[in-house]
Amino acid sequence: MHGNVYEWVEECLHDSYRGVTAKATGSSCKFRVLRGGSWGNGPSNLRSANRTGNSPVRADDYVGFRLVRDVSFDSRDALCKILSDRRVSQEKERFEKDYLVIDVESFYSESVGACIQTEIAEVGIHFQIRDLSLTLLRDPSTSLLLNCGPEGADSIILNAVRKHEGYVVDVPYSEWLDDGVGGPPRTLKTPKQPYDKDKCRLVFDNWVRVLRRASN
Repeated sequence: MHGNVYEWVEECLHDSYRGVTAKATGSSCKFRVLRGGSWGNGPSNLRSANRTGNSPVRADDYVGFRLVRDVSFDSRDALCKILSDRRVSQEKERFEKDYLVIDVESFYSESVGACIQTEIAEVGIHFQIRDLSLTLLRDPSTSLLLNCGPEGADSIILNAVRKHEGYVVDVPYSEWLDDGVGGPPRTLKTPKQPYDKDKCRLVFDNWVRVLRRASN
């Protein structure tokens, strides 16, 4: 959204944020905040932190606004289902993966603010949980929250991923992955005994409880 036109926000313009409430708004503001930069700015200004102001009654060809709609949870689940169906179609084309023998579900997780897709194989051992909206894991190549099979489990460590703001591609696996129960991930160490379906199910169910939990 950056670099097209500056975007109006509701906030009144202040010299700094010192002493300003979280929502510093009002109907009598002489100037309101503009963010994001426009077609007339250089690259260094094309970011949401670029903050300026103007009179709300003034119009310019470099100023616009963004419409935001707050959707219900039913609508969010529907959007997540669209993302899930799209991914299934892509996987079928790329790998000829047989989703007739894989149980696929999707839902919106309020606790992490992300679209989630789960996969459980009806035959064999295959449990996956994926961040479809790339909310937690920003890189598509690392969108799996959990990948569990006979070779063990790779399970992200939520606090560690959040610490790196979702960008973990260049972070050592030991810092943001484990086996779901505090041990080393399968990426780093294959378990002595192959995982069975019950063990993967245990890690999977723990994740689903976290993801289904309402946010505070």
